[in-house]
Amino acid sequence: MSLQLLQAVRFSIDTSFKHLHAWQEFEIKSWDHQHMHSVVSARAFTMSQSAEAHHILFRCIFEIAQQDTNLLVKFCHIHKCGIEAMIANGHKGQGLGRKLVHNIKFSLTFPFRSWQNAVTPEVYGAMLSLSSFKAQPDLEMTLRTIQTGRRKAKAWLKDKITGTKFALPALYFPKSLIPCDIWKACPTTTNSNEQSHHNINHNGTSLTILGGIMHTQDYDDQMDTSINMHATYGIHP
Repeated sequence: MSLQLLQAVRFSIDTSFKHLHAWQEFEIKSWDHQHMHSVVSARAFTMSQSAEAHHILFRCIFEIAQQDTNLLVKFCHIHKCGIEAMIANGHKGQGLGRKLVHNIKFSLTFPFRSWQNAVTPEVYGAMLSLSSFKAQPDLEMTLRTIQTGRRKAKAWLKDKITGTKFALPALYFPKSLIPCDIWKACPTTTNSNEQSHHNINHNGTSLTILGGIMHTQDYDDQMDTSINMHATYGIHP
């Protein structure tokens, strides 16, 4: 798992809230190109969604991976190779905890899907248009359109502009520092994380922390078997 993590060039992160009782399960997932398999390469149980908690999670996870493999964690914007980008949904803690916010890209699903019935179609369209690779013809006009929405729409915009300074660059490519080819290669959702949550929840929900550890170990062993089947016999999952 440590090798999978450090060999990944882009990965997505998300937290499951159903698997354990009173605990949350933080996951880092990547795509294994060699074996054509989605891999959850790190799991950690936490009780906090704060930036400080996520900073501890990232630091400890990468320290363990480095100890396991004797490889250094490398980020493309620093080392010219290694991790290119991270996909996250709207949790502030996940982005702020990284302390590398200019290489984060937000999932485009979760920030918007709950807004469709809360604002007018015009305001919803303006909000959705911010998740764009192409430059807006008139960005200020788009922002003013969102401002005409209800209180929640105004609060959403304030959060993206001033509350969380990396949020707008994470949605709107012209404001981002991520290179064009990396941005295009990144997924636009964290749906694969949602699928991994769904898969492991088949093994049980509201588990004790010991039960959660045992179930996730069993699940990861099955995934490892699947990868070995492909490596040995060429059989895909």
